[in-house]
Amino acid sequence: MKTYINKLYLLCLTLFLFVMSACDNKDDSNLSLQGDTFINKIVLDDEYEGVIDNVNASIAVEVPFDYSTKSMTVSQLELSEGADATVKVGDKLNFSLPQSVRVSNGDAFFDYVINVKKHEAKISSLTLNSIFNGIIDEETATIKVYVTTDTNLSNIVVDYEVSAGTTVSIENNSVVDFTNNNVKITATYKTAVKEYTIQIEQTDLSVEPKAFVGIANTVSELNDETRAAAEWMLRNIPNTKYISLNEIKDGKVRLTDYKMIWCHWDWNGIGDWPSAAYDTKDKIREYWNAGGNIFASREAMRYVKTDMWGVSSMNAEPNNMWGENYGVTTLNYNLGFSINTYEEHEIYNEVQVDESNSDKIVYLRESGCTTTGRALQWGVDWKPYLSMAGWKLQTGATPLASGIGIYDVNRVCLAEYGSEPNGTVITFGASGYEWKDANVNNVYFQNMEKLTMNIINYLCK
Repeated sequence: MKTYINKLYLLCLTLFLFVMSACDNKDDSNLSLQGDTFINKIVLDDEYEGVIDNVNASIAVEVPFDYSTKSMTVSQLELSEGADATVKVGDKLNFSLPQSVRVSNGDAFFDYVINVKKHEAKISSLTLNSIFNGIIDEETATIKVYVTTDTNLSNIVVDYEVSAGTTVSIENNSVVDFTNNNVKITATYKTAVKEYTIQIEQTDLSVEPKAFVGIANTVSELNDETRAAAEWMLRNIPNTKYISLNEIKDGKVRLTDYKMIWCHWDWNGIGDWPSAAYDTKDKIREYWNAGGNIFASREAMRYVKTDMWGVSSMNAEPNNMWGENYGVTTLNYNLGFSINTYEEHEIYNEVQVDESNSDKIVYLRESGCTTTGRALQWGVDWKPYLSMAGWKLQTGATPLASGIGIYDVNRVCLAEYGSEPNGTVITFGASGYEWKDANVNNVYFQNMEKLTMNIINYLCK
């Protein structure tokens, strides 16, 4: 009986080890602990040898900046003894895209990704006098820098960051004379040479650090509406950076480094509100509590709720919203809002106002322009407010603009929140305040720009 139990035990143990071995082979079949499924050497077009990283399963190949990578020949390929690969010597591959290669040896295999990269000389960031950040346009090879009107252009310190291995014609942290403007600076990496032109513009706009906060990880990944706003800010507002909600959530950026942030979020970019930005609500609330200033437009203004950013003293989002389906239409009238009784606020400085009637209208889009018609505003005469006084009391906000006409005077579309030690928040949800195609056949685009610049300046004080 004891012998039988021992045999049964050994049989079960053998089966267990076999199953575990099978599981390990399945789970780790792309790992080669013995090095028998490795690429030891690979050369393309008889000249360009790959740098092999077995830890990250990647192979990097550098070629001249103007080299055609659409059809490159595998000239040499050395593998572990007894191994075979899905790519053979003599194969021609399109390396303008990453290529995958599997190396097999018996039941084991290992997957590599080959990336061919052209030499690149790139200035990734540039700062003048440790304050003024350059706006880099790679397409035109220009770096635009806004500086204050009192900046001494003959004595400016240039500081920059470049792509790995790149050298620059102007020494880092050196003093440069920008009196004649349009200073040339050349970046070089092996066969790649790129000349940038630094263009300085003196301005009265605030040079305090600012950020555009987006839902996507990069500007290029934003949807059309939000990307248009972000790109405008980065091009036109001094000392602006783009930061993502993920960077805020993961603690990769400190919001307190910025005097103000602009959140211009689009319904299509958020999806099922409020899930996309919910994870950052506490960090943005802490930023505001510490004195940080926020410009919240379109869907972002819904986050002023007590249980989100905690800005509004009442836990309610705007109660007069429409256009969430974003059907694009062509206007047969000018679209704007009324600043009657609010026109003295400094955010309206030099903004064009139609004073032909008592509404004192600021137009945003001209008849003939397209619009989605999305609007977010407050019906202050509705429950639970019942009056402007009731709305002010329950939200803690000050109205700065309303709809047009006798009825719409009770529809607040632009408002200000703020009390020490907290920061100031301006919310804007007027129909027509949208950036996609805002400058296309639109004489009122200058109002969009000037009003937004004024709001940003106001929040930077």
